[in-house]
Amino acid sequence: MTKKPPAYQRYPNDWLGNYKYTRLSFAHRGLIVTLLDNLWEHRKLPYDLGALEHILRATADEISLLLPDVLQFFLIEDDHIVSEEMEAYRSEMEARRMQRGRNFTRNRQKSVEEKIQELEDNVLGGEC
Repeated sequence: MTKKPPAYQRYPNDWLGNYKYTRLSFAHRGLIVTLLDNLWEHRKLPYDLGALEHILRATADEISLLLPDVLQFFLIEDDHIVSEEMEAYRSEMEARRMQRGRNFTRNRQKSVEEKIQELEDNVLGGEC
């Protein structure tokens, strides 16, 4: 299992330029950010009021009031709240990490081959 990045990028203009987001109350927007943070850590959250009370440290009344308007930014899959955008971002980060790993391995192999060639040139005077 790979170690996930400790943080995700959030582009304010993507959110502030979204009328559906900016028309929401401060409390609604706070719940969105809190859900995103939790989804980054846990990938999915139970779509269950009691569990969300515990996870979000909010009352059932608060969650019941805000959640219906906030869910437009998320998906419900198998009784869990998920973020399609967050998972796409996570996949992109993983692909980048794997590419860096391949590049590192390729560069390391090249470096080893260059060192071997240099040693052969120095020891054998280039007669290999």
